[in-house]
Amino acid sequence: MIPVRILHIALPLFLAASALADNPPPTVSIIKIQRDADLSHYPRYEIRNTTTAPLAITIASSLEDTDGKLRQQAITTHTLAPGHTDTYPAYAPTTTDPRAALRDDIALLRTTITTGDQPPETHTAIVGTPRPVPRDGDYFIGMNAALQRYTPEEQWRALRMMRAAGVRSLRVEPGFRAPEPDGAFRMDPRYEQVQLAAEAHGMNTLFLLSYFPPAWHKTSDKTRLAHDWARAIATHYKGRVWDYQYGNETNSGWGSYGAAADMAAHNQAMSLGTLAALPDARPATFAIAEALPDYLAELFRNGLAPYVRAVTLHPYCGSPEAGVAKLEANRRVIAQYAADTGLPAQQLWATEVGFHYDEGGALNPTTQQLTLVNGYTEKQQADYLARLYILARAKKIDRIYWYNFYGKNDRETFWLTDADFNPRPAYHTLKYTAPWLNDSTPLGGTASTEPIQKHLFRRADGTLFLAAWSLRDGIETTITLPPGGAYTATDANGKTDAINNQKLQNTPATLTLNETPVFIAGFPPDASTTLTTYDQPGLLADSLDNRPWSEPMTRWEARPGDTITVPCVAFNSTNAPLDARPVIVTRMPGWKIELPAPFAIPPGQTLIKHIKITAPPAPDTVPGVEYRFSFALETPGPRRTTPWEARIWLDGQFPYAAHLLEKNVTDFPIRRPVDESATGFGPAEITARHAAPALNPATIDGNLTPAKWSPDDFHTLAQHGHWLLRDATHPADKDARVRAALRWDARHLYVAWLVQDDDLSLLDLVSRDWRDADNVRLFLSAEPDPAKRSKSISPRDLLVLMVPTRQFHDEPPAVLVAPLGGYVRTGYESRIKIASRVWHSGYLIEAAIPLDAIGVSTPAPGQILGINLMSDDCDNGFRKSVSLLALKNYDYWNSPRSLAQLRLLP
Repeated sequence: MIPVRILHIALPLFLAASALADNPPPTVSIIKIQRDADLSHYPRYEIRNTTTAPLAITIASSLEDTDGKLRQQAITTHTLAPGHTDTYPAYAPTTTDPRAALRDDIALLRTTITTGDQPPETHTAIVGTPRPVPRDGDYFIGMNAALQRYTPEEQWRALRMMRAAGVRSLRVEPGFRAPEPDGAFRMDPRYEQVQLAAEAHGMNTLFLLSYFPPAWHKTSDKTRLAHDWARAIATHYKGRVWDYQYGNETNSGWGSYGAAADMAAHNQAMSLGTLAALPDARPATFAIAEALPDYLAELFRNGLAPYVRAVTLHPYCGSPEAGVAKLEANRRVIAQYAADTGLPAQQLWATEVGFHYDEGGALNPTTQQLTLVNGYTEKQQADYLARLYILARAKKIDRIYWYNFYGKNDRETFWLTDADFNPRPAYHTLKYTAPWLNDSTPLGGTASTEPIQKHLFRRADGTLFLAAWSLRDGIETTITLPPGGAYTATDANGKTDAINNQKLQNTPATLTLNETPVFIAGFPPDASTTLTTYDQPGLLADSLDNRPWSEPMTRWEARPGDTITVPCVAFNSTNAPLDARPVIVTRMPGWKIELPAPFAIPPGQTLIKHIKITAPPAPDTVPGVEYRFSFALETPGPRRTTPWEARIWLDGQFPYAAHLLEKNVTDFPIRRPVDESATGFGPAEITARHAAPALNPATIDGNLTPAKWSPDDFHTLAQHGHWLLRDATHPADKDARVRAALRWDARHLYVAWLVQDDDLSLLDLVSRDWRDADNVRLFLSAEPDPAKRSKSISPRDLLVLMVPTRQFHDEPPAVLVAPLGGYVRTGYESRIKIASRVWHSGYLIEAAIPLDAIGVSTPAPGQILGINLMSDDCDNGFRKSVSLLALKNYDYWNSPRSLAQLRLLP
């Protein structure tokens, strides 16, 4: 049996100061005597009278319930003789209430002590008897709050607000303690109080056993130490706390190196300790920073899966859709392991994720390093909170813990209420959204990577609702709902959507979707039985027409400017007619698509319609590569068929094969995947030749013709990886291979990018650095001397982000001049000329950057600039890796001091 003891702490709560002299001895001191593990006992206070006269003491106490109502009050008076010390109960027994403890209840005890003519002092404590919350339940909406940092009064108020907002689980951080010299583990009383307060408000708790005490680093008996601490704390909270996770973002190097093999061994030991004390516990992995699925796969490969019943992740992201896409990728890892072994699949909990508010505020250094994204406006934070919880629920993620709730003494700005408990709009959004989602059942919807989101749910009372939004404001989409409903539209902030309400009076309805989600309710009573899923498996849609079966049914060859006719073959296998509306699921920029009008399909019948796809004319497209599109049919519900694909090969010779070839063996060090902390890779200097007359801003058109660019101009971005994170898969060329070329003239620096990318993903064009969108980056500095460059972006530096198209994949390229905590240029993007081409598995970008932006008015041969070339590769909705020309240090993404050298040649 592992001995456990409560850590006793004497807390000086008040020290009266005399005005008679500088630093005189106190006349009265009040010390709260720490309670033992039984928090039902009222606290006691030791009061010392060092005056020469009797001291009058008044103790006024009250008990407040979880609704904020005062239920009991008591006032007692005492007299303390000069020079004496005595102890007094915070809530004195009386003839009407003789108890010295609060049994079978939990309350906030508020005690005001007045001694003589000193100002009154008010102290608070959580008192009562444990009230365990059931092990199992719908604990989907969780919250981080770090309540142990705050007073009991603040804890009580925060929990009341969380409960009102639909929060059902609280993440608590009791840490990782080593045993005392006597072998006993001390339990911190702050967490005793937080646990009791959470139980009072009916909240499940997840205990985070994080960080590594000095004893851990020194001992050769690490496994036993981890096991024994986990066993001790599970024994102490047995029957009250069921969920444990074993570390926090250690794979980022936080408190440890954090390799997957190391953390698998640590987590195994802690899990065994927890289960030894509580066989029904849910031990979970440590919280994996950035939620990288490759790291989870490594944990499982190193034997952790059988020891844990939940996987915990921190999917910080640039957009909610990207964060949920990360979670889905991890769930695929879990499902694959379960399928391979026959073991039950683990639950999936996102134990930290959020979007921080920083509208015009100063750079937040902590948040900058944590999430790598800029602050969002209050409206964006509220919208993203709603989208995060709705989409995660739709994708059957088990839990989402928002980070963070309370803003007192919190340098980060994710919180929903400030230090005075004034709620941000995001709090009100959560309060309105939670009742829609708690205890609801997802019935399916669009993929998390689509730019228009539609998700169908059944609430606990059996009624249905549809949640919908777009990644860009003002997007129109047609939805056909079942007849007979009394439909209403309300946005995620609880405001009536008058425009869409009016449109819903007709069906089909062409709704206007925005970045704020809208809830559509009022489905007819029978919809709960007739509409059980968003998917429409009874209707098959494909391209299986009358062409010979010996030929491919989904592939075509074409020339630039051609129009291809793609069959839309619909077979209705059901016994009722179906109304179908063709929709585009994925598309390519520059191509024109004509869809057939909606049509009805009799039961058991096949109908064929045709989709026309027109290729851009030469030279506005790239030949010798493939282009892909996908389509589906929507039916009333809304419901949708499984999408089918059309693959089009554009005839001709691919013009950039030579540009993608590596001409020379690199003579500089290449980043090694074996040491993620190492830096100092890539060339120290690259060169750029003067532009030919054919290359000027007017000729930036997305065609890298020989008159403008030579294959010899291109440099490979050979440094692959992920920002400090351990065991992130080293990308292969098929995942992302980037080459870039540079030229210059009297006014501009020209850049051409060629990118091979197996999945073009552009969900995030909102965050500070478009972190969850495929992008390329040009980082420049006018300062030739690396030692004189500033730490952050200055007027002499420029960071330009470029993407080949936008979220809907039918828009022109986009450019962002990012300050990343440094000098802000407003509207500078309009001065950059940019063009692009996109095909399946690749894209190119051509751009002209005015050099006067960094104070270079007369560039000349031999001149030195600072430079780095970078690219984010995002697959399936989220960033997978980063490629760089040079990795000098891990400030590469925002510091001019991390740049290599660019020498201008004649």
